[in-house]
Amino acid sequence: MGFEKEKIDQLVNKSDIEWYREMIRNSPFARKINQEKENELIDKSMKQAEAFKSLLIEKYGIKDQPMSYMISLDVPLDYVKEEASYGVQYLGYYSLKSKKITINFSAINLILKNIKRFKLDQVNQEKLKDTILMHELFHHLEEMYPESYTKQKHLDTKIFGLFNSKVTLSLVGEIAAVHFSKIMTDLPHSPLLYNEIYKLK
Repeated sequence: MGFEKEKIDQLVNKSDIEWYREMIRNSPFARKINQEKENELIDKSMKQAEAFKSLLIEKYGIKDQPMSYMISLDVPLDYVKEEASYGVQYLGYYSLKSKKITINFSAINLILKNIKRFKLDQVNQEKLKDTILMHELFHHLEEMYPESYTKQKHLDTKIFGLFNSKVTLSLVGEIAAVHFSKIMTDLPHSPLLYNEIYKLK
């Protein structure tokens, strides 16, 4: 148990940039992204997150509770309890078809249980649900504003190794969504820390 707590203690102070670099370097496209492109993707993703925050404040004012933006935007919200399937369990997801956000309380409860079990006092548990909501709200905003950076094509590639093409990286949207959830909730550490706590055994 001491090892797990020590690991989380170190990750609490890990910078946002370090987390985002790790996301890129663990992606299937890692070998196609050089240092300059990596810096560009991270910088522009973070700026997109900040732009969406500014847009919400401009349109709806500063809200004490992030949930208030969900109400202002009239985004349907559902709470479920679903256990892991094939070893994978989601915290939340946004449905492109129904435009609805779903939050999985089974996963949330596991994270809260691990925070208590491993005595992770430095981890903010009160903002966990709001952080997940804001992550999924970002994806809703992406659909509202398809001209946003995260919906553009970011990487040159070849189809079947022959034809030049450009692809959109969902990874970019994920980096921006993580950053958006952090700045919308004033979370003192990266939201990605919750993923690491979820995986503790």
